[in-house]
Amino acid sequence: MHTPARKGSNFLRWHAKAISTNIANGKTKAIINASSVSSLVQELRAAGSSFYAIANELEARRIPTARGGKWSVAQVKNVLRWTT
Repeated sequence: MHTPARKGSNFLRWHAKAISTNIANGKTKAIINASSVSSLVQELRAAGSSFYAIANELEARRIPTARGGKWSVAQVKNVLRWTT
């Protein structure tokens, strides 16, 4: 994306658009990743596993998150929210 030369109101608009684009791209990547692990997460949840236990299981199986970080309870909940 081209950066405006002057730091005025155009720069602020450009910056806001760049931030929202990056957030949208990150969420899209997360949703795509969620769809690839959703069946496993749903299976573990149906078996009575807690969100914490599911996050630990995904870590144990070395299944990467969208950004390559560690699985958390919030991410597991998001997988279920985005895919069911």
